[in-house]
Amino acid sequence: MQLMTTISLLVIVTKLTSQVYAQVPCEYGSVALTIDSGNAEAAVENDGHLFWAHGTSLPHFEVPKGSGINVIFRAKPWIGGLINGEIHFTGPQSGQLYYPGPLDQNGYGLPNCSDYDRIWKVSRSDLREIVESGKLSDDIKHWPSGLGAPTVDGNGIVDDYDPTSGDLPAIVGQESAWWIMNDGGRENVENLWFPQVGLEARVFVAAMPSRPNVEVYYFRYTFTYANSNPLEDAYIGFFMDPDLGDFDTDKFGSASWISTVYVYKKDNFDAKYGANPPALAITLLQGPLVDADGLDNNRNGIIDEPNERLDLTAFVAGNEIHKNRPTFFYNHLQGLCGRSGNPIRVGSGCISATGQPTTYWYSGDPVTGLGWLDDGTYDRAFLISSGPFDWLPGEEQTIAFAIIWARGNDNLESISRVRDIAGYLQNTPEFFAPDVSIGRPAALVASFVGFEPAYPNPADTQAFITYTVTDPTEVTLSLFNITGRQIATVHDSFQSPGKYTEIFDVSSLPTGVYFYRLSIGRLSATRPLTVIH
Repeated sequence: MQLMTTISLLVIVTKLTSQVYAQVPCEYGSVALTIDSGNAEAAVENDGHLFWAHGTSLPHFEVPKGSGINVIFRAKPWIGGLINGEIHFTGPQSGQLYYPGPLDQNGYGLPNCSDYDRIWKVSRSDLREIVESGKLSDDIKHWPSGLGAPTVDGNGIVDDYDPTSGDLPAIVGQESAWWIMNDGGRENVENLWFPQVGLEARVFVAAMPSRPNVEVYYFRYTFTYANSNPLEDAYIGFFMDPDLGDFDTDKFGSASWISTVYVYKKDNFDAKYGANPPALAITLLQGPLVDADGLDNNRNGIIDEPNERLDLTAFVAGNEIHKNRPTFFYNHLQGLCGRSGNPIRVGSGCISATGQPTTYWYSGDPVTGLGWLDDGTYDRAFLISSGPFDWLPGEEQTIAFAIIWARGNDNLESISRVRDIAGYLQNTPEFFAPDVSIGRPAALVASFVGFEPAYPNPADTQAFITYTVTDPTEVTLSLFNITGRQIATVHDSFQSPGKYTEIFDVSSLPTGVYFYRLSIGRLSATRPLTVIH
């Protein structure tokens, strides 16, 4: 299965200070707002939570908008791994955790993060207003391109965001939001009696326009690992507490072949939605990059391909997920029973049985009634995760997933619809391409390009970069040192439409930080590349 490639133009993340701080002196994120698709609203908050906006009257994830019916109560990223054999973890299921803003260049929190305690939001109507009246909204004017917010370069000047000369946010769907946060950074930061990972997170959320009986929301997290030692056997996951109408009648299922889990109703009635209730799916579109390990991790028939990513590797459910113990959290991320660390058994979850070991709960098909089906009768949460991989200091991992709400003619057709949509999204990455068509010249739209970060990064001898050309155009790929001096031209020629992979030979370069710039037609983007020998 081909996982989704991140389709956006990202710029260098600017670090604002190098002073070291033993503790983070600023407050947790305090901003919450809703992202509107037209017929649904989902709340986001810059303290790490999705949907549950503390101390506000905002809806959680309301479908239809204004109905008072929510489909998810709360969600939160979970990241865990081992540093020198000790569990480090970021993301317990309750409580505030993330601070606004970036980490400094040494991986520590800023002394004052009030300037970053916000969420930037742009909409298609904002872009139309530029065309119709020339008016720039405040968020478009101050879009934090220099911090890494996805941007379309309209004036040909890289790293110089100027919306008056054509630069614009790379909006996806009906409304898009972006913010930056961190878990406190590297050493000596603890939460719930165990050390955190040391992360900076840049978060992008988009509501696709509502369609009849279908809602799709897109979430992309770019995590930068800031600790000084590698995080081994790392996992990235998302805790989800769904409330699909009447939460006491929620049932869970998994479709591992499309990296998807779903929530449904066993009967054709829900106390809040009434007859023909909807279903909900969460599908992992882009998992973490994985080192060469002799495995076909994304199940596309190619072993150890450049930029190979992991699929969804585990789905666990139940009340044990709530236990505030690091071993429980880390066991769940691995797809193991939390309390014991034993394998899950098909047909019984974490209860002793003779079934075969699995990392996916409820793998049967409720439409046909065959296989292991959910028989729970109480409100529960679940966790999706992907791993293991080894995470080096300074390395980025970008994770993307979509949440799908759909309603069919009955409860079983709703299940089929969300699974079908998830399969479609897995194979159609352009569905989440930034909307640059509003107020953009046709030639500029045609040359828009998406590309994945160079891999591996850090690199020792070689690094690879993959990009796509949509229309015949000139393509250049160059490498620069930390002072901005160009030291190599990797590619410079006219390219036909297609997907290409270029190779950086860094074997003779000194250890250090470099930057590579990819230009396709009038668009270009710059990203860092670390060389370590």
